[in-house]
Amino acid sequence: MPTSANFSMKKRKAATLSPPVVTSKRSKKGDEDTKPKKLEPKDYRKRLIPRTTKMLDVKTEEKISVKEENIPEIQAPLAVHADENGIDNGVSSYEQLRLKNLQDNADFFAKLGITEMKTEIKQSTKPSKTTQLKSKPVKKEKTKAPPEPRRTSLRIAKMDPDGAPLPEDYFKQPFEPVEEHPRKPSGPLEMAEYLGFNSSDSEHEDLLAKMKGCFKCKIEKSTEDKTSFDSYVKNLSNLKINMERVAKVVPNRVFSLDIHPTNTKLITAAGDKWGFLGIWDVMAGREFQTDGVVVYTPHSRPINCLKFSLHKQNQLYSCSYDGTVRCCDLQKSVFDEIYSTPDEVLLKSFDFMTADTLLVAQQDGCIAMVDTRTSRSTAENLYQLHQKSLRSVSVHPLQDNIFCTSSTDATVCIWDIRKLKEKGKSQSLDELSHDKTINSAYFSPVTGNFILSTSLDDRIRIFNSENLSDCKKEHSIIHDNHTGRWLTGFRATWHPTREDLFTVGSMSRPRQIDVYGVNGRKVLAMKDEEYLGSVCSLTVLGRNQDVMVGANSSGKLHVFK
Repeated sequence: MPTSANFSMKKRKAATLSPPVVTSKRSKKGDEDTKPKKLEPKDYRKRLIPRTTKMLDVKTEEKISVKEENIPEIQAPLAVHADENGIDNGVSSYEQLRLKNLQDNADFFAKLGITEMKTEIKQSTKPSKTTQLKSKPVKKEKTKAPPEPRRTSLRIAKMDPDGAPLPEDYFKQPFEPVEEHPRKPSGPLEMAEYLGFNSSDSEHEDLLAKMKGCFKCKIEKSTEDKTSFDSYVKNLSNLKINMERVAKVVPNRVFSLDIHPTNTKLITAAGDKWGFLGIWDVMAGREFQTDGVVVYTPHSRPINCLKFSLHKQNQLYSCSYDGTVRCCDLQKSVFDEIYSTPDEVLLKSFDFMTADTLLVAQQDGCIAMVDTRTSRSTAENLYQLHQKSLRSVSVHPLQDNIFCTSSTDATVCIWDIRKLKEKGKSQSLDELSHDKTINSAYFSPVTGNFILSTSLDDRIRIFNSENLSDCKKEHSIIHDNHTGRWLTGFRATWHPTREDLFTVGSMSRPRQIDVYGVNGRKVLAMKDEEYLGSVCSLTVLGRNQDVMVGANSSGKLHVFK
């Protein structure tokens, strides 16, 4: 059996052994190692790290964690010693030391009573047989309602809404869309058959009876008002409005407005967005205790221009977006069709050349010359003057062959009808440029020496047109003309018998109607906070009466008298 001395000698001998020398390989061609590289000796003598060992307690046979400390290095197998009786039991001195430490730890824990406490805790936590575990409540399963029968499409099943089968050729028939606002039948229309907006036959008959006294007077187109400017403005400032002078004449937004030229009665007419034409006897409310409004439906689209004839007092002309021009004959009680476009081209405006001849402005940029004496509803001549849509047409009051047009191409052009060409491009006498689209342009009503234009560039311009081939701009008035989508655009209009004054709607608050002089200065604002509470886009002054009428976008007329 080896002794401890022999073991220590082996330990010293192993420590004196020198490690082998190994020459490293060359990394690159031409490089030489000057010294041999020594490899580090392999450490076979690892120091044991202190660790915690789990052993069995001798008494309780429970696992005990014992931290092993101060364990000597294991450099070689320990020698095996005999026990006290000299018998070799195969247990080394290290193992004996370890067992002794385990026994010491077990004795220490036994003195503290930790083992007994651990046993007691385990026994106390064991559930008794009498203890009953609480059972979780069982969720009740919801009973689902039986599914409803699935709906089937009657159309796919080729059945009508009542469940009856459709004919076999039903789906083969071509679909024809129904127009929401179809054009009225061509030819004359009886006024009594086209009453609208709750107007009755008795109201229609009363209107015709009251209008008979207005047909006898004849008024010249260029009759001039001799009243001085200051006196007339003073008369306008004295005009008042009350509850009886406000009425809903048409059901929708007003697109056109005019006053009958007679001086015996106050008759106004308005056309709205969907072809309704309302005629209002303003003073009828006092006489007959009614509103005096009668509404007709001669058109199906907006009535953009409306004028009483100065030559025949019983006639009221109107043009519409439905492509027709009609004459309301209040004596015959009929709407005669004067002109119609084959493709329903929108008609924007018209003006009288003579008592029986009209110039009609169209959306396609053409001017149609219409003779009302012919039985056919066609134009005598058609001239292509602009590439874009026209907005207005105005005939010179003294020279019937001269007229001006305004267009969405931002120009006002002056034309001589004698020099126009039906085929090819016609040459204008003069062209007045603007910055944006023009709503309207009109000659002054007495001499035609001025042209009044309203544009979307927030300007109202006054041009001197004494020299028709070279018109000069005299005034440019800043005015808010942006009415928006839901209001009719402003159109500045002359007084029918004066050249020194015109009116236009206003976006200012409180709501008002602006009155300007020909010098471009604002001279008056017609307003009444109690009875005028909306924007009057269209305005017109009376020819033979001191009266002003404004129309808003809800179909109401406001009369200052």
